[in-house]
Amino acid sequence: LEGIGILFEELLEEEEIKELYYITDIGGSTINYLTVSEFLPVEKECFSEEKGVHFLARRLTNFIRQRGEIINEDVIKKNLVAERSLGNEVLDELKKEFGLKYVAETIEKSWKSIGVNIKEMISYQPFYITGGGAGLFKEELEEYFKVGNKTVTIKPQSVWSNCRGFRNYGKYKLGKK
Repeated sequence: LEGIGILFEELLEEEEIKELYYITDIGGSTINYLTVSEFLPVEKECFSEEKGVHFLARRLTNFIRQRGEIINEDVIKKNLVAERSLGNEVLDELKKEFGLKYVAETIEKSWKSIGVNIKEMISYQPFYITGGGAGLFKEELEEYFKVGNKTVTIKPQSVWSNCRGFRNYGKYKLGKK
């Protein structure tokens, strides 16, 4: 339920609270998928996959090695989590192309596996992508999932987002601001 904190942190102040929210939380080891109705998870539509940023780093390392280059996986991980370029053009380009393709297609296929088509529903249903890995491809994911003038909302989560979110939820339930 890690990604659910984003709802409590960001949305409790909204005038109109939607009935359903879809959340994808990209973490280090997993990508979590949550369907939330009235701030409660819909159990049959919540699942996790071991396909987080560490797995992306491993796949990217293997991809580079298949091209005949020698590279350490730690270098890949540092480049992936860097908010700026590390000066390695090959890695920067692969991060955008290979990384985005892996993350976006994984998210899209995983939601489709339970009958949720993000691109069909984006015009009327809120989709959030959060977690530490969300910030790696913020602009690219927004563009990838764009339909007309609608897209997913990317909320890269800080370490404390879930804590703040659940605190806000407690205050909300108690009727306090």
